[in-house]
Amino acid sequence: MIESAQLIAVLASGIWTGAAIYIGFVEHPSTMKVGHTFATEYFRHMSKRTAPLMMFLSALSGLTACGIWWVSGSTAWFVGGSLQLSMFPLTAIFIVPINIKLIRIDPLTEPGQNAELHKKWGMLHRVRTVLGGMSFPLFTWLL
Repeated sequence: MIESAQLIAVLASGIWTGAAIYIGFVEHPSTMKVGHTFATEYFRHMSKRTAPLMMFLSALSGLTACGIWWVSGSTAWFVGGSLQLSMFPLTAIFIVPINIKLIRIDPLTEPGQNAELHKKWGMLHRVRTVLGGMSFPLFTWLL
């Protein structure tokens, strides 16, 4: 039973980490090269699909890891689970307000603010990727 839970935690964390790396280091910079107007329009559609998936993966990985800690007493699983679950307050406090602005902004009439929001979002997403991404190598090592 615990081995299945460990596998779930590792897989969910690995998929989350891979997706976060792709978004932060490939997709976001690529859309910015096309221009802020395109990036904003794309972001509106992409975030509606990406957010539920990323939240699900983070919750699945984090809660499963904390369950493993509860059963086994392994502090390392708790640390990894906490890293994954830390995505929720980090996102809610720092990233969601930017997401809301990016969804509501008119990129044609506010290009300066639009560019600044995308830059800030990219930096915060990289922080989130590093924090959440630390759980994957930890979980893999724990296996």
